Amino acid sequence: MYFSDDFIEQVRENSDIVDVISEYVHLERNGSGFKGLCPFHNDHTPSFSVSPRLQLFNCFSCHKKGSVFKFIMEIDNLDYGQAIEFLAKRAGMELPSRVKKVNLKYKTNMQLYDINREAAKFYVKNLREDKNNPGLKYFIERGLSTKTMTAFGLGYAPKGNNLLY
Repeated sequence: MYFSDDFIEQVRENSDIVDVISEYVHLERNGSGFKGLCPFHNDHTPSFSVSPRLQLFNCFSCHKKGSVFKFIMEIDNLDYGQAIEFLAKRAGMELPSRVKKVNLKYKTNMQLYDINREAAKFYVKNLREDKNNPGLKYFIERGLSTKTMTAFGLGYAPKGNNLLY
């Protein structure tokens, strides 16, 4: 699942950590923060603290800590995208259309993958075509076999500024 940084920030702003955690843990005021029994381990004394100012939680016993997203991920066994979606729905926010964003991100990633694959082919081709190039000589001197060079996709970049372009 993909959500924009702006949307994630809106979800964070609309999800006060004290309110969210209070639905799972009985919290009591403790100075400027709150404390309670940690929901992540068998706690007998309050070792779980929540800071409304920092919007963070921390357990001094089991050392779990993080933001409201991390809390929801841990307590409900959700991944990051599911936690964002859960908190957005809880805050009454409308989820953005993710299909276009996911497809655009996928398309961009595939284009970058294709560009990198073509560049790799270019360098491998340069290594194999010219049997007298310094790159091939170097690899052979280092004891690399043709099989190893192929397995690791080794190539050679000849001198010249715009050859790959």
